[in-house]
Amino acid sequence: MVRAATAFLANLALVRLLSPEDFGRFAIIQADISLVGAILNFHTGPLLVQASEEELESPYLGRYSGALIAETILVGGGGIVTLWVLDLLTFGALVLLISSLVTTWVNAEVKLYERGFEYKHITYIETSAHLLSRLFAVAGAFFGMGALVLYLRKAVQQVVMIEGLRRIGGLVSLPVRWLSVQEWKEHFRKLRGFWTDGLLERMFDRITVMMLGWVAGEEETGYFYQARRLAITPNQVFSPFSYRMAFNYFSNRLPEDKRYSTLVRGLVAEAGILTIVASAAWLLADPIIPWLFGEAWSSVIPLLLAMTGVIIGMPMFGTVQAYFKSKNKLGQFVMWGRGAQYVMISVAAVIALIYPVNAGLFLSSGLSAGFVGGASATWGVAHYQYKRK
Repeated sequence: MVRAATAFLANLALVRLLSPEDFGRFAIIQADISLVGAILNFHTGPLLVQASEEELESPYLGRYSGALIAETILVGGGGIVTLWVLDLLTFGALVLLISSLVTTWVNAEVKLYERGFEYKHITYIETSAHLLSRLFAVAGAFFGMGALVLYLRKAVQQVVMIEGLRRIGGLVSLPVRWLSVQEWKEHFRKLRGFWTDGLLERMFDRITVMMLGWVAGEEETGYFYQARRLAITPNQVFSPFSYRMAFNYFSNRLPEDKRYSTLVRGLVAEAGILTIVASAAWLLADPIIPWLFGEAWSSVIPLLLAMTGVIIGMPMFGTVQAYFKSKNKLGQFVMWGRGAQYVMISVAAVIALIYPVNAGLFLSSGLSAGFVGGASATWGVAHYQYKRK
């Protein structure tokens, strides 16, 4: 709740200090870096959550740190080349790329600590890092640093995270070594489902941003960025429970025969609460957004209304994803969940290309339909499998 409120208030201040073009350019650069990271991501964090205790002993732990080393080299090199080719290689973009590489290592340390369900300490650290990085961004923009603060805030966040983990003894000395061919084969065998799902997850959002930037320009992309920021706020509140803790709980604490009934209870509760939240957003968007952001940001309103399905569907989609991950059935989740998402966004993209004047509205609707359709399809698959037993 604190993180969601901080993000909202900090963003409210930043839209008064920066232009839609600043946010649009940042969104495009972030999308490019994230897409490279998605393609070359070895998903060490989720694999560490699922790993057995024996695999976390020093000789075996080196397999995971070796994968992190390879990922850092590949994503770093690939990111620089991509930004250079697209003529986006600025100081801010380099800072964002380096921060993203550091984040991969920090996340691995967090996942190791998280296995013990020490969420109290993790909450303190992550909330402090989030709060301080947002305060830095607002202060920096106020004192004339401009759009550079958007790129620097992630670096500040990771510095605070590292110091927080050090203070609670959460930093593990990861073995540094290269993996053998046999170890790479074993890692890729475990990785396949996570990699495919992770790539499709990042591509779904990032390609939408990149396409909108190409069709409609940086200003419209800036409005889309802000509408999406507002639409995902409920997910920021729910995801620590609906996805992160759910995945750990399904994987390590819950017998398999009780997973589906727990999933159903969680989804029903989420659906009820999120429908109320979405209804409030629909009713209050028109008077509140111009009052908070200023009249210059009124174009955000129709895009936010079109993202009602994101408000409802995104947390529920994450819960079903955690369920399938815990059962090592990500192939089915990818087929039905990601498949539904891509069908919806593809239809929206075609319409946006035909009618580029309303590209932002069409792609917002496609994003919305993708999350609702994906959550519904995968829940249906889970229910079918449960009944067959």
